[in-house]
Amino acid sequence: MAAFWLLCPNMGNPAGSLRTAGMEMDILAPLPNDGKAYQSLHYDGYGADHKKVGSITTEVEVNSGN
Repeated sequence: MAAFWLLCPNMGNPAGSLRTAGMEMDILAPLPNDGKAYQSLHYDGYGADHKKVGSITTEVEVNSGN
């Protein structure tokens, strides 16, 4: 199993400013044994200000080996 994501080196610093603080983009993030692919955008750091939006793709069977 593998994940693919992009991360800005200064993600969340300063919080509240996507233009200067960037974000983490989870392009393909599977979890063990559920067959789904998760896509997420994380921003405003990983602390108290952390926010995220995302979606789940259920038809791909990412852990099936096919």
